Formats: sequence, C-alpha cells, structure tokens
Amino acid sequence: MTPTTDGPKTAPSDATAVPFTLPGTVPAELAALPQWVAWWWEERDGKPAKSPLNPHTGAYAPTTDPATWGRLQDALRFCRKHSSAAGVGFVFTKDDRHAGFDLDKCRDPETGEIAPCAQAIVDYLSSYTEVSPSGKGVEIFTRGALPAAASGCCGETHTTLCLDGGRACQKFRHLDAFETFWDDAGAGLNGMGKP
Repeated sequence: MTPTTDGPKTAPSDATAVPFTLPGTVPAELAALPQWVAWWWEERDGKPAKSPLNPHTGAYAPTTDPATWGRLQDALRFCRKHSSAAGVGFVFTKDDRHAGFDLDKCRDPETGEIAPCAQAIVDYLSSYTEVSPSGKGVEIFTRGALPAAASGCCGETHTTLCLDGGRACQKFRHLDAFETFWDDAGAGLNGMGKP
C-alpha cells in the first residue's frame, strides 16, 4: 500500500514527547547528497513502525532504490507540506563515508537519563546525537566506515544497531546544532575495534 500524505497521522503515545522540528544547520556537503527521505509513523504487525517516504511522491522509499530518495531540501519541503510526515531520514550506501548508531531502550523518557554503557558510546564517538523518535533511545550520525567489531549489544536490554553501507536508513526529528558536532565527527569511530 502507498502511504497517503494528506490525512492525519499520529505518532505512538511514547513518541509524542519528541516533536519534529525543522533543522538548523546541516553541512552543505551532507545536505547535497541525494540520500534523504521523509518518514512517517504507521502500524505494522500491531506495532508502530517508521517507514521511509519518497520526498518527491510520498510513496514508500525502499532503501535499495536510490530513485526514490532526494536531497535534504526535498525531504524538508515534503515535511513542511505534509503534516503526516514525522521527520527526515538519511539512507546509508556503500559509496559514502557515513555511519550511524541506533542505541535502543537506553534512555528514560521521563528523566532523560541515559544508561551508562550507552552514554559511554555517545561520549566516545563525540558526533551528532539526538533522542530517537520513540524517546527511549539515542541515534548517532558520524563519518567513517564501521569496523566489524562495532556491532553488538550494550548490556542485556540496550541494543546497539550499527548502520552503514547496508542500505539502512537513519531517521531524525531535529538535526539541531548538527554543524557544531560535524567538524570532529569520525574521530572516535576511527578508533573502534582497534586493540
């Protein structure tokens, strides 16, 4: 089914505390890459899911089909026009040097406290980080390729999902102060997996 873009769409109750805000500054080198999509909440198998949308048509945007992606300005234009959009997303490919970390179930949405093991990853990578759309985790966006040792878990309940050229899509709702963190992005990632 192709998502409609003109009807009301509500985020799950545990995500409403993290509203979508249009981003401030994103480096031109990144904004110009044709790897951006919009995304929205939908129900899948009885659970809320984040689905990428083609910023030109509003249809689903498979992470394996570059023809369904666009530039950041395209994704933002779509979000401004359609209230059903929940944010923008970046699709990782094997041709670029970017990576992401999705640290799930590591943040208390009431207090904002982050589990120590997840906070250690955030501190080590020292790159752009924002609260995940669910409010219960954090997402990190950085430069560099992931070493094999990067994937795994943060404790028994705090899953660490590593994203790079495997056609995964990282979703954002803010992108605030992105440029502030981008100059040094990748320094921590380059040291991961080394003895």
